[in-house]
Amino acid sequence: MAKNIQKQKPKTVEQPPAPKLNMKFWIMAAIVFLVSFIFYARSISNEYALDDGITMEKNEFVHKGVSGISDILTKDAYASFFTQLGSKGQLSGGRYRPLSIVTFAVEYELFGFQKGDKVSVTGTDGKVYQGRFKKISPKGEVTYTTKEYGDGLAILTAVHEFKRLAHIQHFNNVLLYSISMVVLFIFLYQVLFKKLNYREYWALFVTLVFAMHPIHSEVVANIKSRDEILSLLFILLTLLQFNRYLQKTNFLHGILVGILFFLAMLSKEYAVVLVFIIPVWTYVEQKKVDMLQIIMALVPLAVAFIPYYFLRINAVMEDPNAKRDVLNDYYLFAKGDEQDATQIYILLKYFLLQIYPYPLASDYSFKTIPFRHFSSPEVIFSLLFHLGLLIATIYSIVKKHLILSFALLFYILNLLLVSNIVFNIGASMGERLVYHSSMGLIIAVFYGIYVLTKKIKDPKIALSAGGVLTALVAIPFFMIVSKRCAAWKNDYTLATTDVKTNPNSALLNANAGTYILNRTDLFENKSKEKEMCLEARGYIVKALEVHPTMVNSWMSLAVIEHKLKNFQSSEFAVGQVAKIFPRHPQIPALKNMVSMDYINLGFEKYQQGKPDSCFYFLYKAKSIDPLSADVHYNLGGAYLSVAKNLDSAQVYFTRALQINPNHQLTLQGVASLKEARGQ
Repeated sequence: MAKNIQKQKPKTVEQPPAPKLNMKFWIMAAIVFLVSFIFYARSISNEYALDDGITMEKNEFVHKGVSGISDILTKDAYASFFTQLGSKGQLSGGRYRPLSIVTFAVEYELFGFQKGDKVSVTGTDGKVYQGRFKKISPKGEVTYTTKEYGDGLAILTAVHEFKRLAHIQHFNNVLLYSISMVVLFIFLYQVLFKKLNYREYWALFVTLVFAMHPIHSEVVANIKSRDEILSLLFILLTLLQFNRYLQKTNFLHGILVGILFFLAMLSKEYAVVLVFIIPVWTYVEQKKVDMLQIIMALVPLAVAFIPYYFLRINAVMEDPNAKRDVLNDYYLFAKGDEQDATQIYILLKYFLLQIYPYPLASDYSFKTIPFRHFSSPEVIFSLLFHLGLLIATIYSIVKKHLILSFALLFYILNLLLVSNIVFNIGASMGERLVYHSSMGLIIAVFYGIYVLTKKIKDPKIALSAGGVLTALVAIPFFMIVSKRCAAWKNDYTLATTDVKTNPNSALLNANAGTYILNRTDLFENKSKEKEMCLEARGYIVKALEVHPTMVNSWMSLAVIEHKLKNFQSSEFAVGQVAKIFPRHPQIPALKNMVSMDYINLGFEKYQQGKPDSCFYFLYKAKSIDPLSADVHYNLGGAYLSVAKNLDSAQVYFTRALQINPNHQLTLQGVASLKEARGQ
């Protein structure tokens, strides 16, 4: 009996061998790579924009280079930024996508600043100063030293050599994107389309349209969005390795599946869709249902998910007591059915942008998309359309249509992750968020063409339909992508371009106003500076009309009114900042700015022969910034030189030195006071 017992081999899915990667394939792969690279090569000359400032310029862990990797892997993606704001985290669910940030740290290690490096810095006066790099603060401020003026302080974007790092990172984004497109081509050719006639051409068409699609321009042109590129890349690699594991269930293949899935999760949470797709894939490929094999297919994912889960829950920063803000919670002011109806409408908006990707914008935050109701025709249509997609998905799974079931599942599951229906993602929508879903949709469209033309006797005629569609979209897609790459040049061009597309966006108006304001210091022509300040104020006022408690806009408005010499308006704006965000780290600097405006105005009044007005404005400065040594020094000086009240002068000089014992001007004032008393 024992001799008749044979070892049972692990069950595998019987599949035809994967197509070989011959010369024809590699020529097509080279075409995919070149087209992908050429489409986005224009973005290589870009600088930083949008969230690049948080992930790169103000990320102390990135500035540490390789030594900062341990912090990156164990902390929230925005931990450094929130710490600088004195916050515990403001985004729902936190943000844990460390893999892309690790690559930023490596790039900084290789191409970032080293002590003693020569730097050229554009000052606030528009002039360029030559010096040597000394250090960089957690806030992203660079200390450099010059022979003529000693140490200087500048923001990273003012340091010319730092732009070199931005160009390198943009190049790496384009390179990684192009590589991931080749991996997509391999996946389609070897795995998903392996049973199709002329599979290499259908794989080529799908990959090229996906690579050229303008809705992906944010993913490539925004360095921070490298997490999207890496996520899809490792998802595809996981699927390629899973296909081998499905054909031959052995320990090594399972380990590789787990490792690739772990890297996909470290890139971004989207990889969780594989937990649903892989069992369905296994079921569809089976001739007879084998639950054990379906469970075994999930084992590598489950094992890899455990360490990721514990890393994530220990890293994310989320303050349950944080004040909700509409910029991070789009539906904060929604009433009745507005939230649910608008979320369903946005699913349709995503679909339409993939079919007709124009115009595009970097922001869809409050109040870009008006709230809808279930009585709205577009909501009803979206609901019916997506229910139809769901029914088609279930039908394709039951009928075991691998390509269609995979495409629709990949589209729907990834879309659900970013729809706010399942999770609150803190934003209404974003073009980068549909990057993964669009792959499923494009596969479904071309597979539909394949099925519809399959009955044509000459398969080459059927094939030409896919080729014609690919050729037709190439030129308009290239024009849109080029335009978007130009818009992503830097914060200024992005905000001032996109605010015209979404004029009701509080964030775009705020950004446009702020970045126009930042450029006013580069003009010595005061009339030009005033003109730009007025333009900036228009955008900031619009932002505050949409979102009255937007702290950054009030801060910008305070500076604008300061430059326009509207001191009362500047004072009011600073008061709003303190009221909305009492612990904001910029409040002392803003108060100092306004108090110094009143001090200068006070001495102007004195020169005009109005000493009473002089003291009125000096006391106004004191009421704004009572803990300022400068304010008390100036009051002491006014009592000494204007009112000739030596006792009052001594009181204020004493108070100034209590605040800052090393305040040099006050020490000089005390010496003058003693001289006046004949001491």
